[in-house]
Amino acid sequence: MITPDILNAALQKTTALLDYPGMRLTPVDADSIAAQQKWPDRYKYFRWLWQDGALCVEEDNPDGTFKCHDSYPADGTSLSFAVWFGQILCGLSASRMYDTKNGPVIEGHFRESWKDQRNMLRGIFTIVCEHLSACVAKSISCDDLRICDPLNEKLAAFYARFSYTFTDPPTMAVEAPFPCMTTTLRRLSAALNTSARKQQPHKDVDA
Repeated sequence: MITPDILNAALQKTTALLDYPGMRLTPVDADSIAAQQKWPDRYKYFRWLWQDGALCVEEDNPDGTFKCHDSYPADGTSLSFAVWFGQILCGLSASRMYDTKNGPVIEGHFRESWKDQRNMLRGIFTIVCEHLSACVAKSISCDDLRICDPLNEKLAAFYARFSYTFTDPPTMAVEAPFPCMTTTLRRLSAALNTSARKQQPHKDVDA
């Protein structure tokens, strides 16, 4: 179970570990959803909503028809957080934890970053998300991190940089064993910390 204490500890640990000037991490709440809704429509792919005290994410098909509506209540099975630079919302992430016969799994469902030049964390959003997910995974003895249904093959290939591999090509679900993930994150965060010390935005990838 992902308790508020586990999430808050992971938020603090990830912030301290990456040590990126101006970055702060918070749970998703009504304030972060209100900030995301101020993004221009051209920067939005999903609809992030705050309903009855819980995060909801909606997605449409390209033709405008309704595709899905997922809810992430605070019941211990959800991992959702917001990434900020000062008072500027840079991105949101929503994942779900569920139990399997081999132990707990954390599966990333929705991630969206603000594709604007004022977003000083462009290019490191995914690194932040993976670090935080890994911190939570360690706290709940989870050895299996997954990304569910990347939008396209290019994005799936991008996640391969984080030790994810294809496990179900028809649905493009990918996963990473926790030991491989932590080794990769140490390498990526070392490069990130070098950039942070120079206080320059990291722009190797726009994700």
